[in-house]
Order: sequence, then C-alpha cells, then structure tokens
Amino acid sequence: MRWPSVSLRTFAEFVYRYLLVLF
Repeated sequence: MRWPSVSLRTFAEFVYRYLLVLF
C-alpha cells in the first residue's frame, strides 16, 4: 500500500503550522 507524497506533505505542513500556533 503506497501513500501519496502529496498527502504526506499536506499532513506534515498541517502539523508544522499546528506546532507554530502552539509555540
């Protein structure tokens, strides 16, 4: 089962922004 690179990138960017909001 392969994960689309786009989904991984979107998820990573979402987590990154979430961390920026927290800190």
